Amino acid sequence: LDKNSLTELKSFSKPPAGVDKVTTALLIMIKGEKKDFSWENAKKMMAKVDAFKEKLEKYRGEDIPEEVISKVLP
Repeated sequence: LDKNSLTELKSFSKPPAGVDKVTTALLIMIKGEKKDFSWENAKKMMAKVDAFKEKLEKYRGEDIPEEVISKVLP
């Protein structure tokens, strides 16, 4: 993902098919969200594109707790 793609993504009034599942997982993994998995909340998470992109780049998949993994599995 690049900055332009993220900027374009958060400009959509509704997420493209499947993106809602990805943003729900990111809300859980990055933000620790437990209840509000709405597109509006996902857009807030992506509001500062550079900071959000940096969080994604620095996120260590090896360190995901088991309880988080169980929440994001289909």
